[in-house]
Formats: sequence, structure tokens, C-alpha cells
Amino acid sequence: MIWQRAFCDYEQSSFKGPGGLLVNGDVLNLPLGIYYGKIQCIYIDPPAISDKSPVLRMPIGKKGWEMGDFYLEQPAFKNYNINSSEDYASFLRAVLELSHKLLSDSGSLFFHIDDRFSYQARQIVDEVFGTNNFINEIIWHYKTGGSAKRFFGRRHETILYYSKNHQKRYFNIYGVPSGKKRDNKNHLKRHTDYTGKSYRTLKSGERKYIYYDDAPTYPNDVWDDIVQITARNREYTGFDSQKPEALFERIILSTTKEGDYFADLMCGSGSSLVAASNNKRQFIGADISPYAVSISRKRLSEHRVKVLTPLMQDSVMLDASVLPGIGFYDVSLNSYTVSPEDTMPITDTYGNISLAPLDLVDQWYAGLIKNKVFYSFAESVRTKEEPRLLRKLQVPLLKGEVAIMIVDIFGRRSLWKSS
Repeated sequence: MIWQRAFCDYEQSSFKGPGGLLVNGDVLNLPLGIYYGKIQCIYIDPPAISDKSPVLRMPIGKKGWEMGDFYLEQPAFKNYNINSSEDYASFLRAVLELSHKLLSDSGSLFFHIDDRFSYQARQIVDEVFGTNNFINEIIWHYKTGGSAKRFFGRRHETILYYSKNHQKRYFNIYGVPSGKKRDNKNHLKRHTDYTGKSYRTLKSGERKYIYYDDAPTYPNDVWDDIVQITARNREYTGFDSQKPEALFERIILSTTKEGDYFADLMCGSGSSLVAASNNKRQFIGADISPYAVSISRKRLSEHRVKVLTPLMQDSVMLDASVLPGIGFYDVSLNSYTVSPEDTMPITDTYGNISLAPLDLVDQWYAGLIKNKVFYSFAESVRTKEEPRLLRKLQVPLLKGEVAIMIVDIFGRRSLWKSS
């Protein structure tokens, strides 16, 4: 069977849920005007000013995911044409001005700042959002890493929390109990109620205060109960600077309601988008890096998402087949071959090794093309839990052209249809 390149305006997954948008591109050049005034919460984690760029370690094939020592190392994101502190300040200002337009009047901004640029960044946010809309400086303190001999170990990051309009801001602290046990090592007198629950009392004047030992506690502005992502973590995707889903759940659940829009304008590995979708929020994720978008798409493989990203034009070969069955098409993926030039980064690192037919495929989707839209109905993606790709997927017998979307380890997407 001969397969030829196909094109679509966008990809739409068939899963149910609140749904979201994932876009590959410079956020300052994306058509987001239709969302002005509609976003309830925005999170921004801009690239840091550093001589060392974060990297993505993409495992190669089943062996790479199982062994962990066979991977392709690539820059985690592209440069936003930032060559100086002045460029960086201008970039941040433009992103913050866009965020201000996107936010609803009751909306919130969380700005994850680089400690090397924190003073200047704070000034810029104050100018765009107004000092009266500053809410919190959140310290995310973690216990891993940070050991040093020539300075104090760095074990925290800073997130600035602003509102668009502090008088209309929505905030629900009761939506984010921390799970930390209440500190009962104090002088308060201990009692037990008729149900057997222990509590402590405090008298102040004519008032009596009661504190139950098992009552939920709520976070303050130092978050030390959320662990940093490491290579051993279940969520780890290969991104150096990956943030945990728990961090975003606290942000999202405290400042949005079900059905609200959440946006991450530099979504990286997609942790925030997964957290939003899991908690029934609509989401918008954008990133200039095709690697970031491919990883985010993988993590959203069981969520409803619309994907806007360029399709590659590189020279590759696909071997696949389609057989109609009872109510379904059986779509089989046999091999995916790229040019020798594409595999040079692998050869340079590991020598002339033999690759299996699907080693260069990180994820693939089977579906139908209809009215210039690719509707994906089934998928197979590589993860730590499932390092092997499925060779066969099923697509319902509906109107449209049977098609396959391939995302390879280089972050490239290609769409194919049978002829």
C-alpha cells in the first residue's frame, strides 16, 4: 500500500472532557485575540537568562525507555532572539502585556521568575499589572539538590502572584488543602470529643478557640510540600526544568472554577495542561519549541485537545497498511525511515548502531481526515510504563480518509493518508 503526505488545518482528538488548545509558535505572534478577557488564570515560566540552555533527553525506542541510557539530547527550547538583558526585559514586558489582555477581570497571573533577573522582573510586572494588584511572593522550597561549597545551596524558586483587578479577584483557599499534619507540639490543652476525635483549646478573654488535630491545613506563601521532578519521578519526560503537576493543581484549584480557562504561554513539558484538564478546566498551551509541543501532546493523549502545529516536509518513508473490519479499520504501522543525515546526532554519540523499524517514532495516532481536520481516534505513545509502541490501532468506520499522524524523536510531526 502506498502512503502519501497529507495536510490538515489542525488535529482534534476524540476524547471527551473540557478540551483545550495546544499551539506551536511564538506566543507573541499567535492569533489569541478571541481569548481576550476570557482567561481566568495564566502561568508564565519564561526561559531563564543563562549560558547553559536546558536540554531534553529523548529516549530512543523501547531500549531507551527501558534502560535510560540510550537517548537523544536536544535543546529544550528555541531562542526567542534574546541576546541581552534589554532584549529579555522587552520580551517579558510584551508577554505580560499580552497576559493582561487575556485575563478576565477576576483573573490571576502566576509568574515564575528567574532569580538572576528577579528584581527587574518584579518592576516590569508592577508596571504592567499595577503594584496594588500584587498578591503574594510564593516561595517553592524543595529538599532535593542545592548543595554547594562556595555559596548557600539553592533550594527554592519564586513565583509572583498578581491579580488583574484585586477587587474582583477570585480565590478559594479551601480548594487546596495541603495535606500537611497540624503541628500539635504546643502548650494547648488536649481534649477528646464524644466521637473520639482529639482537639485542643485556647482561651482568649471571653472567647474559646477549638482546634481539631485532624482538621485540614492550608498552604501559606512558602510551598515546601511539593517535590521537585527528578529522573526517577513517574512524571519525568526528559525536560531539565520540568515542574510537577502538583504545583499547578494548587495554582489552578485556588484561582479557577470548573469550566474556566487556564493558559500556560510557555508550556514546556505540559504539566500545567494535564493538571488543568484533569481538574475539568479548559486550557490553552503554547510553546515555540516543537519538542515541548510533542511532549505536551503525548501527555494529553487521553484528553480532548486541538493541536495547531506545522507538519514537517523532510524526506522520510512510511510503511503501513489499512484493512477494513467489522465497524473498524485496522491500521498497522510497520516502519518509519528517515534520511542518514537525520540520524547523525545518534551516530555521533553511539556509533553505527542498528535501529529497529519504529525506534525513531515516539508516538503515533490513527484517525480520519475530514474537512481539512485530522480527527485522531486511537494512539500509541512511548512512556516508562509502556515503552513499546503498539503496531496496530483501530479507527471507526466513519466518513473521511484514513490517516496516520507520526511524531518522531526529533519533535517532527507528519500526516499520511493511503492512496
